[in-house]
Amino acid sequence: MQRIPSYHNDVSRPLRELAAEDRPDRHQEREAAENPKIPNSHIDSPDQVVEKGSFLRMLAPSIPAPILNFDGILFPGVGCSCAPPDTNGEVGLTQYVQMVNEGYQVFDKANGNSVLGPSSISSLWSGFGGVCQTGGAGDPVVLYDQIANRWVI
Repeated sequence: MQRIPSYHNDVSRPLRELAAEDRPDRHQEREAAENPKIPNSHIDSPDQVVEKGSFLRMLAPSIPAPILNFDGILFPGVGCSCAPPDTNGEVGLTQYVQMVNEGYQVFDKANGNSVLGPSSISSLWSGFGGVCQTGGAGDPVVLYDQIANRWVI
């Protein structure tokens, strides 16, 4: 295993302060690009495993249903109609944070209401300096550190 040090570490200002600065410009909103046809080599025939139903016997009958279901960040979100959308999200103590390409949105995990956003990911890196500040958008990953009670992006 190889250990590679991070390029830059920093702590962003609280999102409640960033939210006032980062209001998406309505001129950036646009229709999503039409999804291109992806070439494939499958044969258009029924899947024999699915058709016979044998997979149903292997499914666990005790899978719980979702507690809450709500729409996430709107596509194209914050200025990017990229395809595929590279959707990523994580549940914290009281929020669900979803990141999609160049945007993020924070939802109340109790009711699904938007608490913040959608906002641009680049707003998180303002003041960091270096590559993150000038080009830190796209293909994000968000994690919640339960032990430290913090979000890692």
